[in-house]
Amino acid sequence: MASLCRDIIGRAERWLLAHGAGDYTAAAELAEGMAVLQDLLLELPGLDVGGPWIDSDVTADATMVEDGRIRVQDGYTVSITWPNTVPDWTGAPEYFDLTSFTGDYRAPRDGSRGQVIYDGGYLLKIYCADAGEWRQVNSLTADSSVPLPASCHNGLAAMLAERLALGKQSLDGRPVSPAPAVIDMARRGASQIKALLTRRPRVTSVDGPALSRARQVFC
Repeated sequence: MASLCRDIIGRAERWLLAHGAGDYTAAAELAEGMAVLQDLLLELPGLDVGGPWIDSDVTADATMVEDGRIRVQDGYTVSITWPNTVPDWTGAPEYFDLTSFTGDYRAPRDGSRGQVIYDGGYLLKIYCADAGEWRQVNSLTADSSVPLPASCHNGLAAMLAERLALGKQSLDGRPVSPAPAVIDMARRGASQIKALLTRRPRVTSVDGPALSRARQVFC
């Protein structure tokens, strides 16, 4: 399965019949494909302003929660922890409190989103359970890891092939279009990714326990 953005771009180009299986993707095509792929990822459901997000404003170190959006207040330098394990809770999310904690921890839910907004920029990540890590969505390069589980890679490549076909022409001047099978795969992929990213957030009490590893500093 593809793991880097360049792999998704190469697959999309092949499905447009622009390349053979062993062909090299030219630098210009790679740059164009990367720009289009980046836009496509940022337009995915659940990653825009509307979320839904669990919002918090911080002036001190904090731990990201599933589907959380942390806003670092101007003038503060904080360390944000991206957890590899989160507290497990019981009951409906709207009734969570410290008594709802089961005493157990689990991995973040596959497709959980996290965003940090700080003075001068932001960082957006998705948790990929198959890799066991939070993967960055914005400011990607061709050698960045694809920020979706491997099960979504074919669908993402098909969606990219559709997008790259816009305005392209074959050598004889005819419009380029993906095969019907690729178009169908793009539709199914879009539905799969939407379902993954727009599940109802599980609310974690800000005062609850947390066990985590990776940390990043924002100011």
